[in-house]
Parts: sequence; structure tokens; C-alpha cells
Amino acid sequence: MKSFLFNCLLIGISVFGCLFIGDRILGLLGFPEKIHPQYAHPPNFSEIRKNIEFTYKFETNSQGLRYPEISLEKKESEFRVFVVGDSYTEGTGVEANETYTRLMEQSFTSNRVAFINGGLSGTGPLEYGRLFLNVGLRYKPDALLISLFANDLPNTSIKEKPKDFYYVPLRYRYNKVAHLLFPRITSLLKKYQLQKEHTEITSTDNFIEAVEKRARKQKIEVSQVDLWKTSLPMDLVEATNRGEFHGNILSAGLLKPYYWESLDLANLEAQQKWKTMKILLTEIVKQAQQHNIEVAVLFFPAAFQYDPHHETAFRKKVPISPPIQEKWSYENTALQNQLEKWANEQKIPFFDLTPSFRNALTSGGAFNWAWDGHWNVQGHRIAAEAITNWIKQNQIFSFYRETD
Repeated sequence: MKSFLFNCLLIGISVFGCLFIGDRILGLLGFPEKIHPQYAHPPNFSEIRKNIEFTYKFETNSQGLRYPEISLEKKESEFRVFVVGDSYTEGTGVEANETYTRLMEQSFTSNRVAFINGGLSGTGPLEYGRLFLNVGLRYKPDALLISLFANDLPNTSIKEKPKDFYYVPLRYRYNKVAHLLFPRITSLLKKYQLQKEHTEITSTDNFIEAVEKRARKQKIEVSQVDLWKTSLPMDLVEATNRGEFHGNILSAGLLKPYYWESLDLANLEAQQKWKTMKILLTEIVKQAQQHNIEVAVLFFPAAFQYDPHHETAFRKKVPISPPIQEKWSYENTALQNQLEKWANEQKIPFFDLTPSFRNALTSGGAFNWAWDGHWNVQGHRIAAEAITNWIKQNQIFSFYRETD
């Protein structure tokens, strides 16, 4: 028995020693102790993106932004506004010159104002801070425009912290000990796990099977899954399998049935998410102001907050979707009210585009792609005109008085 225990101890020491030496060798080879996130898109990237509703060219510059290549060194007569946001800012579904940021550049009589597009699809306040601090500051901007979308709150994790602006934290029970002893090995394992999770969600040729797998992990009742399957529009399922539609639009009603409830901040989870979101935004503002950069905040509403007809048509097509409140189409949500209150406390300008879209709707037209939901060209025009008028009429940025 003693011999067995001694052999086990020797094996344990040997394994520990190999891991320890291996971790140090990885360090000599340049592997980091922490996972550093990809702050922007891949640099100098180009592809044609196709959806069942649209086709457009997606290109990035040397900094990984969907914006023309410009020098990082700013001329004295030039003023730069760095714009962070999600896919609405990036411009999913439209060409680069049709995005609201590019249209805004054309709306100023001076050619010295640049609205640098820092939009990243599928991101939120945490990633906005990462991009601004790690990429945006390279452009030496005069101002920062934070463009928030209605889903930024439900997509925020209560575990996110300002320190995450600079790396991806490891979150295992054994992290503190394992990462202390083998920082590079645990970071590599976490990176592999993140990549695997991303692949499972985004790369599939059998959408229904992939969602059923996730539903089992969430312990969703089989009867609910079966009901969801029978309600699916098969043309959109087939498009998802071809990579021409975002399957999360179809799966949200099953996997995230309470997705939009957080807009009213009516439960503890939503309130915790708002607290986290507020901390992240406050830190972004603080960091910007420390660099003498002015800050303004925008709120972009979801289609159901200004166009109930769009939502009705969508739900006839996709009947099992996260429920929404009818009042949201004519009233502010608690999130909007809290954002405005927070901005006032921070003494920074805040502009909610919801009234602008509601007013534009009275003239007719559609501002969103019917099934994908993102702004179409007209939607970007409405946003660009509203934001530009707000900046000019209220002289939001001090440099505006010097240019126009």
C-alpha cells in the first residue's frame, strides 16, 4: 500500500513538473498568461456577405474597422469622432457608404469631420470599451459617440467588469489556483473552449439539431421543443443551414423566452444587468475624459418600439418569439429612462432616436429588413439625419462650432 501511494505521489509530482515546465516553455515562446481578445474585425479583410434579403461587400482597414484607411496621425485641421456600437453601427445589410456614420460625414459642410465606424456585430458595452481603448485611441479622436441598441442590456453578463476591457477573464472554479500555477496552459484551454462554443453556435448545417442540443443543456421540456419545431418557417430554417440567415432569430423564442423583459428592469436579473452595464459605460466615459475626449450617447430602438406593423408581420412568420409589450411601441421603456438619467448624472449629451423613427413612420416606408430586422438603407438615412440635426442644433461637440 505504501509502495502504491509512493508511486502515485511520484506520478503526481512528475505530471506537475511537466505541466510547470511546459507552461514556462510556452512563456518563452511568447504565449500570453491571459487571453487577449480580438478587439476589432480581422484587419484588411474582404468578403461578400449574403443573406436571403440582401448582399453587400464587407471590408476592413488595417485596424480591423469597416472604415476607409486613414492615417493614425491626425492633422491639426481635422476632427475625429470615434463611433462604437453593434451591428447597427457596423451596417449589417448595407454597403459601407450607406451606413449612418458615412452619411453623417456627408452631412457636414466641412470635410474635416470624420465619423470613424467602430461597429462590431454581436457585441455590447464591454466590447465597445475594448475597441475604443485598444483601437479607437490610436486615431486620437476628439469625441466618442456610444451607440447603444435595445438588446445591449439583455446581452450584458452580470460577470463583466471594466478590467475585462483588456483581456478575457477565465471563469472556472479552479481558476485562481490553476491559473496561478499554469497561467498559459489554462489560458489556452479557455481559448479553445471559447472557440468551440462559437463554432457550435455559428457553424452548423443542421440548425434544428444544434438548437435541440442547446435546449437539452438548458433542460427545456421536450414538449416545448416540439412545439417550437412545428412552428418554424422552413424556408428560413433552410436559409440558416445554408448560412444565409441568422438562426438566433428563430431560436430566441425557445432558448431566450424572456429576452426582452429586461427592458422594463422588472426583475432582479435585469436590475443586476443594468448595474453592470452602467458600471461599464461609466468607466468608458471616465477613460475618454481622461484623454480629453468628449462623449455623447445614442439609443437605437428595436423595430417593435416604433413599427408595430413590422413586428406583427414578423411574428406571423416566426410565431414563437420572445414576447414584447404593446406599450413599448408608444412609451419609453425603463431602460431608456435609466439611460437618460445616467447620462444626466455623467453630464454628457444623450439622444434617443425612438421619437425620430416614430415620426418618420407617419410618412410611410419600411426602415428594417423584414426578417433579418437590421436597418435597411432608409433606416440608416433616418438615423443619420436625426443624429446630424441633433449634433448641429444642440452643438453637441465643441469642435462643431469651429467647423460649421
